[in-house]
Amino acid sequence: MQYPELVEPTEETGIVRAPILVDALEYLTKGQICHFAVWEGWADFGRRSSTSRATRLAFDIPSEGILLLPHELRYHLWSGPLSEFSTFTPEGIVPSFVWPEDRRWCLGSWVDSTATYLGGDNAVAEAILGAPELDARIVDRSAEQAR
Repeated sequence: MQYPELVEPTEETGIVRAPILVDALEYLTKGQICHFAVWEGWADFGRRSSTSRATRLAFDIPSEGILLLPHELRYHLWSGPLSEFSTFTPEGIVPSFVWPEDRRWCLGSWVDSTATYLGGDNAVAEAILGAPELDARIVDRSAEQAR
């Protein structure tokens, strides 16, 4: 699945695919809390001026819960049901990482990546591969992957 760009939703961006992805993972998540990590470096993200795009976001930026990953990349963390994934996508901001409380799967994209990866067991793979709209395929962990 192509990782959505930080733009308005269109057929080309993949943002419209988010509901399909949520539907494919929902039964595996079984109503548990999920965690969403959004890179703080998106344009205007976290700036609260009257002209800032962040003032128009449909969600509040948390003051705590920073995840620090290699290369000094910082992510704001939210927790909630998987259905809250759609809270982010209308704004063109897509979490870089999403995972349920039991860590059965993890969805991830590097901040400048053109691909999104989902790690999980065979049931997770079957759920995603069973949704042809997602353009999903199995990748070899040992092979170099798209960034």
